[in-house]
Amino acid sequence: MQSFGVSVLRRLSRSTQVRLVQLVDATGSPYDLTISGDGRAYADLITASGLREISTYAFGVGVHKDLVIPRSPDGYLLAPTTSVAEAHAAQLAVYAWTLRNENRFLSADHRRGATPEAHGEAAAEARRLLDAGVDGVVSDFPDTALAARRLACSQ
Repeated sequence: MQSFGVSVLRRLSRSTQVRLVQLVDATGSPYDLTISGDGRAYADLITASGLREISTYAFGVGVHKDLVIPRSPDGYLLAPTTSVAEAHAAQLAVYAWTLRNENRFLSADHRRGATPEAHGEAAAEARRLLDAGVDGVVSDFPDTALAARRLACSQ
């Protein structure tokens, strides 16, 4: 079970054995923290101390893919961050979201064709995330994600 809400996952951790995943966006703050007056943003949740805290109630983190491999201002992938290693050090699984095949959602490195609706090389982008150490990906195109996973496991 996954949620952007911190408080709901904390409550659930006390009442279920279901694996919980704290979702973390690239920008902004969890709504429940904001309305409770807690000033932390998503960026605070993926610090070493934030990840240690998440590990007290969740099995893993589901992070926006740009938190694993950020993009340059012109949309190209940069070097991976240390976020996966830091989450693993806190004993958390890491899932990157959301992979889509359309150019509009892909990094400039993996776009093909001129239209935003055209399908680019999403499997290559997924492979880069897997190579960066994520434990899994969330995708609107599971066949593409599976193809990338098979390729990553065969090498």
